[in-house]
Amino acid sequence: MQAEGAQLKWAVGVDLEEVAGFEDAMKNNRRFFVKVFTKGENGYANSRAGPARHFAGTFAAKEAVLKAVSQLTQGTIKISDVGIVRSRIGAPSVRWLGKKPKGLQVRVSISHTTHYAVAVALAMSRS
Repeated sequence: MQAEGAQLKWAVGVDLEEVAGFEDAMKNNRRFFVKVFTKGENGYANSRAGPARHFAGTFAAKEAVLKAVSQLTQGTIKISDVGIVRSRIGAPSVRWLGKKPKGLQVRVSISHTTHYAVAVALAMSRS
């Protein structure tokens, strides 16, 4: 969805992940975590109880950012361009690992249960 008003463009992305898939990958496909997640993201998830939930949430956030940003930009971004960092109190935010799309601001929120993780991203730009 995209809306325009007073030269502000915005788009929303959402993603839902099953935690079980990340539990399986932790046992059978450790390369996935090196390829998709930054050292910081790996460290964060592995430092928490139930790391699969945190991996699922971080992955959902990256996917939600891709979905929102792709609605506003002509360029292509990859999952490896998006990093999710946490504040001291655990609030997630986006860190660009590749070239940040010009004039773009992105906010992200993550939530999870034992079985699912969901993330929503709001991308905004002025043009």
